Amino acid sequence: MIKSVLAVLLCIWAVFAVYADVPALRVVTELSPPHQTIKAGQVDGVSTKIVEATLKQAGLESRIEVYPWARAFYIATSTPNVLIYNMARTPEREDEFHWIGPVANYRLGLVRLTERTDLAPNHIKDLGSAVIAVQRDDFSSVFLQQQGMKIGKELQLSADILES
Repeated sequence: MIKSVLAVLLCIWAVFAVYADVPALRVVTELSPPHQTIKAGQVDGVSTKIVEATLKQAGLESRIEVYPWARAFYIATSTPNVLIYNMARTPEREDEFHWIGPVANYRLGLVRLTERTDLAPNHIKDLGSAVIAVQRDDFSSVFLQQQGMKIGKELQLSADILES
């Protein structure tokens, strides 16, 4: 089971908020229903509500921006003072971020289109020559590549979960 957690520098912002007039905290995420959605033009969803409540309790203003996963991750890893949420906490990412706490639990799994009755994906080995759509730079993409799958062969990269 992989825990999805809040990440990046929230604690530092909380300390600065006591001593200075802090501008809105930049927060990035991806669309990933039901955790991050767009409702009436606003970012919404189960995890978004947790993040907003946490920031409000800390007295921090925020601006949530929605991007494809790879772009949100790039922004969080290349720009100071950015919070990213719903990100899997993996050993490779452990030292890259200041982890705040879990907002959801996920289990890596395989899904198929309803009409693809020829596939019964209980395990990666059950897929045969099927192509798997994965999000660019997502932990599942990295994991499947570590299992020997190749981009352009068994793996098809997509911008986000909706495209997958």
